[in-house]
Amino acid sequence: ANVGGDAESKSSNAGIKEDDKAKEAYRTGDYAAAVKAWTRSLSSVKYLLEKDLYKHNPAQEKEVEGMELRLCLNLAQALVRDARNAKALYRKASALMELMSYSEAIEVLGRLLEFERSNSAAVAMLAKANRSASLSEVRERRQAKKIFAGIERDSRVPPTEWEVFVDSVREAVADCFGQLEGKLGVRCPCRRSRSRAPGVDGDKKD
Repeated sequence: ANVGGDAESKSSNAGIKEDDKAKEAYRTGDYAAAVKAWTRSLSSVKYLLEKDLYKHNPAQEKEVEGMELRLCLNLAQALVRDARNAKALYRKASALMELMSYSEAIEVLGRLLEFERSNSAAVAMLAKANRSASLSEVRERRQAKKIFAGIERDSRVPPTEWEVFVDSVREAVADCFGQLEGKLGVRCPCRRSRSRAPGVDGDKKD
């Protein structure tokens, strides 16, 4: 028995059948039904590609890949039309989370919860998105601070206008702390540390 061929035929037929249902639903304005049918059709096509059922038939494989692309475009169009489809919005938010686009995911989940407040999965994902967004912001700030603090300019390369500005601000603040350093022993946080030889104290006291 040609098990692989049977699976291929069944999946292909199922995909075509759901595609026809989706087209009819879309034509009549039932966008939610179109989304469901195109999603099922897309699943059938993805199954065919993932199983490499056409690996020995490049022309057929290319045709199926084209069908996958067309289904994705149709599904996207239906999702735009059916903006209040909770499952569609949830799938979109999930994809945005995978892409680490947390702010966009938060926006999509907010739209979903406007008309489906009791959606526990969306509430949980929103909490996760908010936590991830906060952690991401903290990491970015730390990274930026580390980069800013660790920049060592090559003396052979002329400084940029920004580097000149930063150095001038740093020196201006350092001058303000100058008198306090001698009296209180508090080093200016803006001044870069300089290594000293062991046992040598740069600030001699009387």
